[in-house]
Amino acid sequence: MTRHPVPGRPIPPHLQELIAYLLGLKGGRTFESLAAAIQGAYTASTLRRAVDGRMPTEKVVAAFARAARAEAADVGQAEADEAVRLLRAARAEVTAARVAAARAGRKPYMPRRIATLRGLAAAMCRVRLEAGDPSLSALERAGAGALPRSSLALVLAGKRLPSAGLLAAFLTACDASECVTRELNATRDRLDPRPTPPRAARLSDFYPCADADPEIQAAHDRAERSLEIRALCGKTVEEDWYDRQLREEDERRPAWTLSDAEIEAWASEAESRPDTAPPAGELRSALLEMRSRTRPC
Repeated sequence: MTRHPVPGRPIPPHLQELIAYLLGLKGGRTFESLAAAIQGAYTASTLRRAVDGRMPTEKVVAAFARAARAEAADVGQAEADEAVRLLRAARAEVTAARVAAARAGRKPYMPRRIATLRGLAAAMCRVRLEAGDPSLSALERAGAGALPRSSLALVLAGKRLPSAGLLAAFLTACDASECVTRELNATRDRLDPRPTPPRAARLSDFYPCADADPEIQAAHDRAERSLEIRALCGKTVEEDWYDRQLREEDERRPAWTLSDAEIEAWASEAESRPDTAPPAGELRSALLEMRSRTRPC
């Protein structure tokens, strides 16, 4: 016997359209025969509840449509897809009605400063209620993988701090306002016991060196070129106090501090000047011997 929708229960228009579509597919067949067609995946009572005015699940309406077309070559896939589409439209209609009823005559929800994990969970439950109180399954579908039901259930029960990604996906799925999103994200960051990773050091964090300034470096280069030109022209080059200090320190350097590169540079300079005494070879040997003799033990 065909069971008609429960009388006296208001049924949304899209849900009425789904019920009419499923009953049209069923025709004169009994619910027991439909259950047998899908090999007991759902009982006859479950299939009967899909058309009594209550909101069924997607799996049930898809199985209902396939059972009604079990004898067809395509196994009722097109009818199952159409039934699921009508069901989603009915759910969206019910959710919109709940949101409108929840917001009617009330001020927009604005959470105060929250200091505990339970307070954050209560605020999230309020946001969910403002969105029409969608089910965990609906939120999971809206989150596209970022809102697993098990994790969300623990978060809404106040047993776990939500991750930044889960909270963002939840607020997006519930269409939370910008103010609510900002406040709940700030609350989550305050309650997170993990320390914030240190920021990478930047050059501006340290005391700037004047010589590192490009203009000062360019001025130094111009001064050095000017001294080189004056020396090539045979003009007397006056040393400033800094250059004189560097030269005197270099002249007072112990022989054992000379590197191989410095000794080789002096020997090469001696080779370029034939009138230099002693010759380059003797100079290299003398410097190496002096370095080995004066090296501290």
